[in-house]
Amino acid sequence: MKHFWTAILSALLWNGAFAQNTPSVVVTTYPLYEVMQRVGGETIALEQVIPHGRDIHTFRPSPKTMVAVSRASLFVYSGAGLEPWSEQLLMSLPATTKAVDMSRYVTLLEHREHDEEDDHGEAHGHDHEGEHGHADAEAHGHHRHGPIDPHYWLDISNMIAMTDAAEQLLSELQPGSRERYRRNAEAFRAELQQLEAAYRKALAACSQHYLVSNHDAFGYLAHAYGFETIAVTGLSPDHQPSAKVMAEVMQLVKAKKIRTVFFEAFVSDSVARALADETGAAVASLQP
Repeated sequence: MKHFWTAILSALLWNGAFAQNTPSVVVTTYPLYEVMQRVGGETIALEQVIPHGRDIHTFRPSPKTMVAVSRASLFVYSGAGLEPWSEQLLMSLPATTKAVDMSRYVTLLEHREHDEEDDHGEAHGHDHEGEHGHADAEAHGHHRHGPIDPHYWLDISNMIAMTDAAEQLLSELQPGSRERYRRNAEAFRAELQQLEAAYRKALAACSQHYLVSNHDAFGYLAHAYGFETIAVTGLSPDHQPSAKVMAEVMQLVKAKKIRTVFFEAFVSDSVARALADETGAAVASLQP
C-alpha cells in the first residue's frame, strides 16, 4: 500500500511539474485552435476564447477570458478586423505574452460592399478575373486599401499558410520540440492538400456558379474555386438588408434557378427563409 501511494504522489508531482513547464497558448477562433492543436499537440496548453458556434462578430470577452489571455505565453488572434475587441486587449497585455496577428501570414481579399447601382454579381458578392478564373493574388492581398474580408481560413491554401506560421511560432516558443512541430505540420499540410484536391475535383463539375447566403462569409471559398457569392447582409450577419437589396437577390435567385439559400446556424435564418419562401428555393446551413 505504501508503494501504491508513493506512486500516486510521484505521478501528481510529475504532472504538476509538466503543467508548469507547458506553455499556455490562447487563440480566439476554432480555425486557429485546429491549426495550433494539430501542430502543437500535447506540448502546449491550448485554450480557445470564442466558444464553438458563437457569433465571432458580436462576441465580447469576459474578465476571466482577459485574465487567461494575459497569463498566456502566446496569444494568437485572427486579425483583419474579425475581433474588434482584441485591439483594447492587446494594449493591456504584459510583456511576457507574445501576441500574433495570424492575418499577417495569409493572403487577404478585399471585400466589396453592397452597391445597389451595380449589377447583381458585383453588388452582392466577390468578383473574379474572367468568367470563373482566379484573380491576381497581389491585387487582392495586402496591397489593397479597401475593407478586408476577414474569413480567410476558408481558402485551404491559407490554412496551409497558417500551419506554416504555427510551426514557426511554436518552434520559437519551444525550440526543443522543433522537430516534433515539423513532423506534425508536415502531416497536417498533407491532409489539407488532400482536402483541397477533393474540393477542386467535386466543385469542378458544378453547373451552378452562384452561392447565395445571408452573410458574406464565403468569398475566399468562391475565389479559390471560381464561383460567385451573393450575400444579402454583407460582412456582418446582424445587418438588416434593405427591401431593394432583398428584391434584387430574389430576382437573381429566380433568374439563375438557384435551388438553395444558405445561412449559418448561429444566426437567425429569417432572411434566408424569406428568400426561400419567395423563390421556392430550399434552405440549408453552411458554417464558415
